[in-house]
Amino acid sequence: MDADEPEINEELTSIVTAVLFGTAVIFGLVGNLLAVLVVSCNANMRSITNILIVSLSVADLLFIIFCVPFTGTQFVLGYWPFGNVWCMAVQYIIAVTAFASVYTLVLMSFHRYLAVVHPVDFLFLRTEKSWIVTILIMWGIIIAYNVRTSLGLRHPTILTTEATPSARTSSTAMTSPFSRSILPYPHYTPVTTFGLPNYGGLPQNSRCLKAEFAVLQS
Repeated sequence: MDADEPEINEELTSIVTAVLFGTAVIFGLVGNLLAVLVVSCNANMRSITNILIVSLSVADLLFIIFCVPFTGTQFVLGYWPFGNVWCMAVQYIIAVTAFASVYTLVLMSFHRYLAVVHPVDFLFLRTEKSWIVTILIMWGIIIAYNVRTSLGLRHPTILTTEATPSARTSSTAMTSPFSRSILPYPHYTPVTTFGLPNYGGLPQNSRCLKAEFAVLQS
């Protein structure tokens, strides 16, 4: 009976993980899509604050659609089954959405600063058109910067061989500089990076693990 306990615990963990990731996808898609649609379809809702919220929602949607299902699969299976190309793509999208979320919040803070400290000055900076242009420029810079990083022009991706924590296998682990410098604590990054409402589940140190051969017990 004791010998079966690890298998039961592992199966239970996989089920709970799948449920959590599935719930995050459903609520994330519905909530963020509603936010985008309401602001886009209702002219009265297109305030500067709501436009910035749309930018946050777009970042969350990209993360939920292109990252969460695949990283959730990795957590359930214990390894990355989608290949190195999609591994790099997912890491790229994680970086872009994280940067976009953070800098959108910075723009929100700057907007509130202008509204409170300089309510009359800088009116030319407080139009919807100027903020839409600013947001588009921000996204363009973030996308271009992370393309440069992903192509290895700034920090090359490092291929290492290490054992997966959940199985007795030797695995090829692809670790990006983004994951090594910003995501040192993989189990807490979903909450600390995006907050509870935006939880999506980041991969462990953004590593895409693909099992290649079994290692005998010593």
